[in-house]
Amino acid sequence: MALIGQDTGTAASGTTVVVTLTRTTIGGELLVGCFCNAGGNGTGVAGNVGAAWTLATNGRSNAHNICEVWFLPNAPAGLTTVTYTHGTSAAGGGNVSSWNDDLDSPGDTGANANGVSTAPASGSITPGILENLVVGVAVTNVAKTGGPTGTTTALTELNWTGTRWLLPAYIIQTAATGVNAGWTLGSSANWDAVIASFKNGQKPKTLTPYPQIVPQ
Repeated sequence: MALIGQDTGTAASGTTVVVTLTRTTIGGELLVGCFCNAGGNGTGVAGNVGAAWTLATNGRSNAHNICEVWFLPNAPAGLTTVTYTHGTSAAGGGNVSSWNDDLDSPGDTGANANGVSTAPASGSITPGILENLVVGVAVTNVAKTGGPTGTTTALTELNWTGTRWLLPAYIIQTAATGVNAGWTLGSSANWDAVIASFKNGQKPKTLTPYPQIVPQ
């Protein structure tokens, strides 16, 4: 499992967020979308081609923002835009990442958390198998000053309104131990965070053997 590319998109209002992919899919990738909005729960994610996406996990508490992870396994070739739809007109944003994975059902496990503090954290999950992709994301009402932690690496972060941030991160887990993505904020604020893992289904490459040299 490896990251191929990622793109982001925002919307100041309305019920959709469109992410335009700079790299058209060639077929077989796993696509993971980290989405947020200040209105209602997401109602669906779809590309310009291919099947509807699946919700891996979402989270929200009163007066906070919607924070969700969606995915599409074995993406079709020719996908250029991804549209996230939510129930109430509001600002929103999203990060869509592409991974070289070809498993038909990669969803594994997920968790969510929320609070008011300077230390948002996704909640801990333990992947079911080694080499899983784990994606954690927080939505905050102030800018971060540190993180991500929990041995995770930041994906492209997004200031989707003047006062709200989308903070996605990932790790390719090499041991069956817990992962809890965390961040540090500049001041105490509302936050919501989610985390999801995806099974590694990348097929090994077929190697062509060297030709045999037969003595004469």
